[in-house]
Amino acid sequence: MRAALVRLAHGARNGRMATQRLCSSGRKRPPPPSPPLAKRAGSEPKRELVKYEGPTRGFGMSIGLLGGIGILGAVAAWFWSYQAWLRKNRPGSRADGLTPLSELSDIASYATSGQADGCVCAGCRRQLHGRARLVIVDGKLWHEEHAKCDECSQEQRPMEPPLLADEDGLWCKRHYMLHDATNCSVCRDPLVADEREALRNGDQVCKLHRNQASCFGCGRITPSAATSNAINLCSMCSESAVWDQGTADQLFDEVAYSLASDFGIDVGLGDIELRIGSMEEGQEQYNRSGRAGKACVQGLTRMKQFELQVGSKRVVHKEVDGVWLQQGLPRILLSKVIAHELTHVWLAKNKLHKIPLQLEEGLCELVSYLWVAECASRLSSSKEAVPLTSRAAYSNQAETGVDRANQAMAIVRAMEMGMNQGLYADGFKAAITALQGRSLQELLDHVKKERALPSPLFPSPLLSFQGLVQASNESDLLQDKVEVVQIPDVRI
Repeated sequence: MRAALVRLAHGARNGRMATQRLCSSGRKRPPPPSPPLAKRAGSEPKRELVKYEGPTRGFGMSIGLLGGIGILGAVAAWFWSYQAWLRKNRPGSRADGLTPLSELSDIASYATSGQADGCVCAGCRRQLHGRARLVIVDGKLWHEEHAKCDECSQEQRPMEPPLLADEDGLWCKRHYMLHDATNCSVCRDPLVADEREALRNGDQVCKLHRNQASCFGCGRITPSAATSNAINLCSMCSESAVWDQGTADQLFDEVAYSLASDFGIDVGLGDIELRIGSMEEGQEQYNRSGRAGKACVQGLTRMKQFELQVGSKRVVHKEVDGVWLQQGLPRILLSKVIAHELTHVWLAKNKLHKIPLQLEEGLCELVSYLWVAECASRLSSSKEAVPLTSRAAYSNQAETGVDRANQAMAIVRAMEMGMNQGLYADGFKAAITALQGRSLQELLDHVKKERALPSPLFPSPLLSFQGLVQASNESDLLQDKVEVVQIPDVRI
């Protein structure tokens, strides 16, 4: 029995040793047989699942490359848009500082400081002081008691606007025609008292010529006018008409500098796209803005509008897209239009978006009036301030003749008489009335805060204002679809 147990133990040990030798030789142990699967009636055979090993190496590289290209494209687009924004909103000022008040005309000094200290009454030539009510005629400041027609006072009759000034004083239109000239400015024939007409440039004409076409720039009668871009111009205005882009760019920079240095209307150093075009292009822009009828558009400021959702508020953002000007306008008139459009740009850059259209146009007309009045003063004054080379727009020797002064004065008188269309004239009158007793910066700060003009401190300073067009909104100007109306600018 014992011998049998010993043999059994030796056999088990030999089996284990054989198994170890088999594994060490590299041969795999055969798997145990799987139990047979019971087949059910009508059942499908079981499908084998293939294990997913993941994308191939080439496919992964393609996905990574496309992602990298997308990221680089997004960075490049952001960088390009940032550079474009930086060009339009480059920080800095166009002027090194404000012009001293002593170098400005009385009207510009009064508007900049809000006080008449240092100014002189154009009637009595005495000093003006403080913030008392003043009267503005021909771009000059007058005491209220001196802004009257002496002839009307002697005859004890009410004074009829408009008022016209010359070397001898201030006159109503009727007495200005009686004392100023004896011959027609066009045909040189003697003038008859009741058959003459005084023009805004100071000329007087007989009844034969008073209803003839006048110059688009200065108002002079033009029986043989030169046609410039489908508008009538006298020979003087035709010679100074601006047709090329280079001259327009130069004027744009000069007016921008003078607005920044003289009145603090600084649009910064950002690039503003400027284009000039024909009257047909202006008509196309006018119709594209949603208006009807025919119009003579002198300039327009193009805007891009964005609406952003910030929390529960809907924020409207406007960005200046460029400025368009009509070609063929006289140099001084085009400069006045540029001053108007640059004020639109300044308002947009200062986020004054939601203000009434009449208020915005009135502020733009006010700034352009102050600029052209300063220009007229410099051209007509024998004691000009020391000219700066950067003020070539109104200090260039080629532009300081009597004719250029008459051009500027004709524009000043047209604005003081309310000869612009509808909301432009009404807005200008309201703005210059609110300016009395305040500086221009105080007026603009109030508009920024309240989105409205401050209450007037004094009655209107414009005694010559007649409001030839009493339209309260721009749609009233276009009742006649055939007649061409003159629109200083269009905001789109």
